[in-house]
Amino acid sequence: TEFSQLDLDKQAEILQEQLQNKFGITDLSDLTSLDNIDNVLKRFHAINSIQQGPSATTPGSTALAILNSSFGFGSSASENLFLAGLG
Repeated sequence: TEFSQLDLDKQAEILQEQLQNKFGITDLSDLTSLDNIDNVLKRFHAINSIQQGPSATTPGSTALAILNSSFGFGSSASENLFLAGLG
């Protein structure tokens, strides 16, 4: 809701910066590339899965449980580990 309250030009600027930073997309027409669409969808599903949290049947759930425990490095470590495999 905060984003929608911003000036439209500022919204466009933020979206352009994020597309460049996250996907290397500099022009909106690059979104028509199947590879870019695939990368955007993979990232969306990865982040959605992380937000939902692992279940007992999730591959690597034991490793994720260790990373999320007080003995590991916290939830950001597991998120970074997961997202690193998408690049």
